[in-house]
Amino acid sequence: MLQTINNIITVKRWDEVSWESSYIDLITGLSCYIEPADFEVASNVDGESTSDVFNLFSDNTNIIIWDKIIDKDWNDYKVKWTKVFDDLLGTHIEAVILKTYWEDA
Repeated sequence: MLQTINNIITVKRWDEVSWESSYIDLITGLSCYIEPADFEVASNVDGESTSDVFNLFSDNTNIIIWDKIIDKDWNDYKVKWTKVFDDLLGTHIEAVILKTYWEDA
């Protein structure tokens, strides 16, 4: 169970079912914790600037790679890696997210 939160996010997923593909809202108002990633992790994500790579922690495990995340400050991220943990504190997810700058957001 996540003990500390510092952000509220919306998770969007790519929808190819409709005739007009786009991101649709999957989860809204999700409490989570977002922090800058360690240098070792950040330096291995798509050759991006280490200041654009973050770790996300959440109790909701329905987040997958390539989902789009929008935080309370309207920053956009793309999920690059996820792992679900199940331990004495409950089930939670840890994800590596990359800050993106969307042209059509």
